[in-house]
Amino acid sequence: MKLGIVTTSFRPCQWYSGISNAAYLMANRLHEKHDFDVTVYAPELKGAKKIEQHRNFLISRFKTDFNLFNGYSISFEASRMIAAGSFDLIHSFHYGYFPATVGFRQAKKKHIPHFFTAAYHPPSSKLNRKLLKLYDFSNGAKIIKNSAGVLPFNNNERMQLSKIAKGRFHIVPCPINHRIFRPKQQKDSKLTVTFVGAMEPWKGPHIAFDIFSQIAKERKDVKFIFVGNGMLPHQTALFDKLSRMADKRFTFTRNLTTEQLSNVYNMTDVLVLPTLYESFGCILAESMMCGTPVVSTKVGAVPETVGNGGMLVNYGDWDGMKEKVSRLLDNNQLRKSISKKALRHSRQYRDDVVVDKIYSIYKKSLK
Repeated sequence: MKLGIVTTSFRPCQWYSGISNAAYLMANRLHEKHDFDVTVYAPELKGAKKIEQHRNFLISRFKTDFNLFNGYSISFEASRMIAAGSFDLIHSFHYGYFPATVGFRQAKKKHIPHFFTAAYHPPSSKLNRKLLKLYDFSNGAKIIKNSAGVLPFNNNERMQLSKIAKGRFHIVPCPINHRIFRPKQQKDSKLTVTFVGAMEPWKGPHIAFDIFSQIAKERKDVKFIFVGNGMLPHQTALFDKLSRMADKRFTFTRNLTTEQLSNVYNMTDVLVLPTLYESFGCILAESMMCGTPVVSTKVGAVPETVGNGGMLVNYGDWDGMKEKVSRLLDNNQLRKSISKKALRHSRQYRDDVVVDKIYSIYKKSLK
């Protein structure tokens, strides 16, 4: 079986991008277990080759001709590269971005099935909402209606996509690498509360810092870890600002390898993510797969991702978030109970489980 994967982001390894990881884990599993011949099409990446043969798949990178608002882009080279390939089906990633549109159009020209993982993010600004409405009308609805399968990560995403068009929906969670994110029994003797995420205001690192600082004033038996992602100037500025304000019980670190990140989850007693929105929440799922309870917000897909593997508050209820973190720190039995629930709930995110589910969807659609 020959598969073309078209994505907005790709590295042939475990990385910080959920979309890149989903495509990478898919390509690996489908090749290793189901003998797929996979080619991945993705934008050019600094330091990466134009054409690269990974041991399990081929990577072809295209240049971007026009960059529009909020990362939306157009590439004529992507169309030419995919048109030159020979496939049994094409699977595109990310709603509202040009690679998915190209993947869909080329599948239709080749008269082969097209599958679509949306990773749908509602825009926050008025301008981007207008642009996305235009995309909904011109391209988005066609992709949803005419794809052989649309694979939203959860019911929240399916509901939002259903407002645009009716499609052949199959809920398939974002795959998480179970070989890396797993329990390792590395708990520290000192209680540990951790924030992991991009140093973006909407992810809430400053909110987590305020909550951690309040807890630090009330008790001496807790240490705090901040793991920041992102190297943009405003991300670096926020990271540096918070680290300067912290006392010696705070540890600040950036851009860890995924193995190092797994170790942090495993030494953590409570992971805190005061996020404004998540279409899935890979950090939450990774933490839970390590058996670490999470405290987060009732926004987007977070309630579905967390299930009974953590505690949630309404966005803005930071006193309530602090209370839940403190409750977990005070109650060892409660932490253990939620840890077991987190492990059970997060089994559905294992990459082998998710990709085998995708394979079964392919098979049914190709009959």
